[in-house]
Amino acid sequence: MPLVAMPLIAAMPLEALSIKDESQVQPNPMDTASPTNPTMISSTDLPAYNLTVIPPTPLYIFTPFLSDHPPVHSLLDFLGGPADDPSSPASVRAVRFFRSILTYLETDLNLVHYKFVILPRNPNSPLADSDQWQQSPPFYLEVTPSDQPHSPAKTLHCISCDLHSEVAHTSALPSPDQPSSLDSSLVNCWLDAKARPMYIVTPVRHVERLAQCTDTEIIAIYRTAYLLLKSEFALLAERGSEPPYLRFARMTLNHGNARNVEHLHLKIRLLERDFRAIKNKGWSKERQKNYEKLKGGLYKKDKRLKKVNGGNGQEKDSSKED
Repeated sequence: MPLVAMPLIAAMPLEALSIKDESQVQPNPMDTASPTNPTMISSTDLPAYNLTVIPPTPLYIFTPFLSDHPPVHSLLDFLGGPADDPSSPASVRAVRFFRSILTYLETDLNLVHYKFVILPRNPNSPLADSDQWQQSPPFYLEVTPSDQPHSPAKTLHCISCDLHSEVAHTSALPSPDQPSSLDSSLVNCWLDAKARPMYIVTPVRHVERLAQCTDTEIIAIYRTAYLLLKSEFALLAERGSEPPYLRFARMTLNHGNARNVEHLHLKIRLLERDFRAIKNKGWSKERQKNYEKLKGGLYKKDKRLKKVNGGNGQEKDSSKED
């Protein structure tokens, strides 16, 4: 049976349950509004998200509850655009979306160890098509509990805080061009230290969980990630190559024992062919050289990032991890 969005509980296959966050809906605005009078629905009364729970893991799939106009076409639109305006309705909505989900995960479900993954639009989502009340979401958020038994290995210096390590000098990227100077003071951008086909965005402050970030940092992390992708794909056009559609495979924030390092990392994984095209046709010779150094195992050779003897953590095989 196909999933069809309903106000509180959706039609569902036997293996899936679809619900919406009811915490902010008193009373349910769908009971009072009508297609001829949609203005009766206040944005502060609407649910923050739609939720599909798929056993047995379980897998939690969230989509933003979008009823605003004009339509939201991208993650950047959802965050309020490239400009820094934390008071804008879109920015407030985005913060509410993330905070509500984090409260549900960490307070209601008591989850500590999990993967927090933004993926492009899900064709199997119960809201893949617009309905009377909501538009099709441009992305969805997938959360999977982690069963890793060990916390990340402790190192002599934090890989993201220590700007003097050789890995930091080699992997650092300039902040993308953006109207918000605040974002560049809150986050840093990197190549992946293990030379996987991804970019990394980290908060400047040492934080280990998204819930520890300020509202402004949450917006800055995801907005910078999107603008970084936009600037990287633009390199292809500057070199005379037609850039592919701006896309990513996933954006992952690992929590608890799902992490490989202590500092919060947003890992922006690209499709292999897109990353290879950007690297070969768009990067400068210097950046290509730096990437080859990382690919040669610089991360394990950097003495400033040496694992601390007697640490409780254990380094995991991350060659195939997000």
